[in-house]
Amino acid sequence: MSIRTIQNDSIRISVNDQGAELCSMQDIATGIELVWTADPAHWNRHAPLLFPIVGKLAGNRYTYDDATYEMGGHGFARDSEFICISEEGNAIWHRLLPNEKTKAMYPFDFQLDVGHIINGKTLTCQWKVSNTGTQDLLFSIGGHTAFRCPVASGETIDDCWMKMTPASGLQFKQVNSVGSVRAETQALPLTDGFCKLDKHFFDEDVYIFEDKQISAVALAGKDKKPFVSIDFAGFPAVGIWAKPGAPFVCVEPWYGVADHEGCSGELEEKVLIQALAPDAIFDAKYTVTSLL
Repeated sequence: MSIRTIQNDSIRISVNDQGAELCSMQDIATGIELVWTADPAHWNRHAPLLFPIVGKLAGNRYTYDDATYEMGGHGFARDSEFICISEEGNAIWHRLLPNEKTKAMYPFDFQLDVGHIINGKTLTCQWKVSNTGTQDLLFSIGGHTAFRCPVASGETIDDCWMKMTPASGLQFKQVNSVGSVRAETQALPLTDGFCKLDKHFFDEDVYIFEDKQISAVALAGKDKKPFVSIDFAGFPAVGIWAKPGAPFVCVEPWYGVADHEGCSGELEEKVLIQALAPDAIFDAKYTVTSLL
């Protein structure tokens, strides 16, 4: 396992071969670290990659082609050792291929390439999923980056804000006690696009926005001046999550979502499941920009 680091004049990033996980994004001019430190007192991860599912399966299992498979929440990529296939200039690329362990819980042939590319103050996170099999590849994929919030000395989560794009009309869902998405929707209160955070904001777990409602989220401290922006236009869903009271916020662009209440358990019928034809390539990206 190795951690690989690249930088330009504006930002420095580090990516772990384990899970192809972003573990640092530092603004060079200010020295401020933007990515959560994985302090186990709150949460021991930085930015796990969610594949081939997002969230939890009902009963931690699904059915495909008359067989039943078991898989834990968020899939296996985050705990897998990736191969670094390129570490040149402004980009680090990792690759994951199926093996005996993955085939026991996910019977598909695939190639998953994960890129972290820097340009100025912006990091692009890119995923390329290739179907190397002879049948449709059914999968979900998502980000789960935790950002330090606040980043200013002396502030707490009670001082922080989220700025949403668009600035009004947002509806979210939440999960039940076993992690399945409830049908009920709620309105997210916003004032000029801002939502106030506090230590109880995530007491009811994740906020899920489906139907391509949101294209960007920015995090801000007491002064309401954003210090980081996450842009993901076109993604069908996004989750916003943190451990209650923790000094970080996860902004999670998703092509997929946890099982909804009452789902059939059939993989083909899973909400937001992606179906990729043989020899086809799925390509998606989102950006993280330091505004410091």
